[in-house]
Amino acid sequence: MQTRKTTINDLEILLARIERRQPKHVVGFAPVNSIYSFCPSVPTDGIVLRYMFAVAGTITKIFVFCPRPKEAPPLELKAELINETAGQFVDVVVTKDRLVVDVNLPIKEGSRLLIRSPTINRNNIELAALFIPNIEIGQRHQALRAALLESENAEL
Repeated sequence: MQTRKTTINDLEILLARIERRQPKHVVGFAPVNSIYSFCPSVPTDGIVLRYMFAVAGTITKIFVFCPRPKEAPPLELKAELINETAGQFVDVVVTKDRLVVDVNLPIKEGSRLLIRSPTINRNNIELAALFIPNIEIGQRHQALRAALLESENAEL
């Protein structure tokens, strides 16, 4: 019959063997962020979406939904992407209820996105965009190390 001490020693040896067999790398993924705005009616300043980006990244898709009455003119949208050094301006005319645009628009940290509509008489405008943040290699490793340490401490 084994004593407690020998049982604990056997367990430590077993755990050391299992630990050596564990994979030595971890894969992490940067989450895709969804930017969403619903505007029941266009305000007097015409701004239907305001957003500020805390990190650099890329906007990959833009979605617009706005029910269009039969006799109403197309919805006009003016997008402004403003950062410290420059600004980009894009005009879009939405002729249907839905619009999906594939873009690969690079975003700098601290950039601001404003979308305006000079079409004041439209209601229920929904805007969405998919934003993928850029995460530097060093930040990924730090985040993964922190997550691993947290999971190890949680298991203890």
